[in-house]
Amino acid sequence: MEASKGTSILVIGYGNPARSDDGLGEYVAQRLLSEDTSIDILILQELGPELCEDISGCELLFFVDASIDQEEPFIIREITPRYKTPIFSHHISPDMLLAITEELYNKRPKAYLVSIKGYNFDFGFEITEMAKQNSERAIEKIKEICMNWRLQKR
Repeated sequence: MEASKGTSILVIGYGNPARSDDGLGEYVAQRLLSEDTSIDILILQELGPELCEDISGCELLFFVDASIDQEEPFIIREITPRYKTPIFSHHISPDMLLAITEELYNKRPKAYLVSIKGYNFDFGFEITEMAKQNSERAIEKIKEICMNWRLQKR
């Protein structure tokens, strides 16, 4: 988990880096930080309600995670606050975190879910080359969204 720098853009990369491509959230977050130090980065294994305070302090937010059940190399879709009952008691979805943040802090950042296709979720710390290629394409799109957002803020 990186310390917050108080910027208006937050990238939350989550997943288990000990399960190969499940570490794509961390990989993307670290790559973005290496290219743009004006963003905040959080790296986690799973999402929890304690994130709401960090979320309330940003204006543009990206949740980045690996996906095993999609055909596309990556999908970026805007998400809105929505309460739903979690399947597992320890799992909170990005849209539910947005709903809790809005309820507690009266803040609603523009938010995106970035799902990147992974191929290997076995134990290990190496991300597959195909997953890295998918990640690079997603990173370019995230940077484009950030650039357009910054231009609109001027």
